[in-house]
Amino acid sequence: MPTESLRRQLRQRRRAISPAAQQRAATAVAEQLQQQRWFAAAHRVALYSASDGEVATQPLYNGCQRRGSDCLLPIIAPHHQLLWALWQRDAILTANRYGILEPPAPWQMLALTACQVVVVPLVGFDRDGNRIGMGGGYYDRALGALASSNRPITVGIAHSCQEVAKITPQKWDIPLDYIVTERELLCAKQK
Repeated sequence: MPTESLRRQLRQRRRAISPAAQQRAATAVAEQLQQQRWFAAAHRVALYSASDGEVATQPLYNGCQRRGSDCLLPIIAPHHQLLWALWQRDAILTANRYGILEPPAPWQMLALTACQVVVVPLVGFDRDGNRIGMGGGYYDRALGALASSNRPITVGIAHSCQEVAKITPQKWDIPLDYIVTERELLCAKQK
């Protein structure tokens, strides 16, 4: 199936998940991640603001706040780039041009290399850590700009219904280290 058709189908699938099931999935994903030593040890975690049926990151944010870890959210910048702003506890997030919530200005910007873990949204995934995103290439560019020796752990979070048998990666695609769904945590980095 062509990638664009698959992307449409997977987006419809995740948007069809009920609000109650969405909340259960977000809680289950957060619980699984918080049990991992490498996640619990992270002082800074890059998250995303969920939209379009993506797994919500608020439970992850709450867990990070409880243990004193900073969280960053992406800001969409010109030229399809992502910048990373500190997510202040009491900040009221505002919608960007795509309707995705971002921290309000003025921003306290940090480099992605300041994070030990980057949580990545996805539309589809396979068990090798390959992902289909929304098609803009924002995360591939952001992660591709990091030297492999200095790259944070990358974690894609999704609903289990977003899994596909095989994704053929493009040359610019950056595979993820882990995928977490409401059912399981997959380690892809050792494959």
